[in-house]
Amino acid sequence: MKGKKWRFTVLPDVQLGRELFAINFYDPWWLTLWGIPQKEAVVGEKIAERLKKAVEWINNQEGVQFVASIGDLTDSGTSEQFREAREILDKLTKPFIPMMGNHDVWPYQRKKGEKKVIWEAERPLTVSEFEAHFREWKNSPCFENFEAQGGWLQNYAFTVKGVRFVVVDNNNRRKAPFGLPGQTGWSKLYPKSKEWLTKWVLDTQKEETMIILSHATISMRLLKRLAKKIAKERKIIDIAGHTHKRTENRWQNITILTTNALYHEPLIFLGQVSQGGIKFEYHRI
Repeated sequence: MKGKKWRFTVLPDVQLGRELFAINFYDPWWLTLWGIPQKEAVVGEKIAERLKKAVEWINNQEGVQFVASIGDLTDSGTSEQFREAREILDKLTKPFIPMMGNHDVWPYQRKKGEKKVIWEAERPLTVSEFEAHFREWKNSPCFENFEAQGGWLQNYAFTVKGVRFVVVDNNNRRKAPFGLPGQTGWSKLYPKSKEWLTKWVLDTQKEETMIILSHATISMRLLKRLAKKIAKERKIIDIAGHTHKRTENRWQNITILTTNALYHEPLIFLGQVSQGGIKFEYHRI
C-alpha cells in the first residue's frame, strides 16, 4: 500500500424510486427474519434527499479517491429512475463506479404509490445500456492497470495506490419467479465471473490486499478454496450489499462484509487505507 493514508467510499443500496416500504408479499417476513433496521427507513422523494446528502457528505471528505456503488441504485431500473440518480450523482467530485444490482437489471414500472405493475421490459439490461446512464469513469487516472473482462457481465479490475480492486458481477439474469416483476433476487456466479475472480485471486502480481466489490457476497467456501493457493500474508476482502444488513464474516486472511441499504439507514461505508492496513467504518450523514 503506497504512500499516505487514503480513503474510498461505498454507496450502499439506494433503491431510488421506491414508492412503498413493503412492496412484495414476502417483505415484512424477510425484514423481520433478517433483523434489518426499519426505524429510519424512507421511501419516495425522501430517498432522493438522502442520496443528495450522501453526495454532499462524500464531497466534503478529504483523501477519498473514488466512490463505488454496491448496486441497486434504483428500485426497478427504469430510465426515469436512472436519470434522477445520474442528476444527483453527477454532482460527485470523485470518480464514481456504477455497479449493477439485481434491482437495476430487469426494468419494470409500478403505478405510483401502488403495487400494480403497469410496464415490464422483455429482457434484462446489458452492461452497456446500464452504464450509458452514467459518466464515463474507466479512464480516470485514479484507476491504474484497468482491465475489463468484456462480454455480458460487469467484471473489472484496477489498482488504486497498490491495492487491487476487482468488480465481480454475480447478478442473476433470470426472470423473477411466481409472477413477480423484474429479475430474481437470488445471486448467481456465472462461470465467466468465477473465472475472472479466480484469475485475480491467483494473480502473479500478488498484491498484499485484494478487495472484491460484488452486489451479493461471494461464497466463503469458494474464497477458502482459492485462499489455500496463495500466500497467507495476502488478504482478500469482499464488500457487498444486497442483504441491507451490516455483517462481518472472517476466516484467516478472508473478510466478507455486507453493508446497509441507504434507504433503510443514513449511513455511508468508508474504507481507510494506510501502511498499517485497511480499516472500515460507517459514517452517519
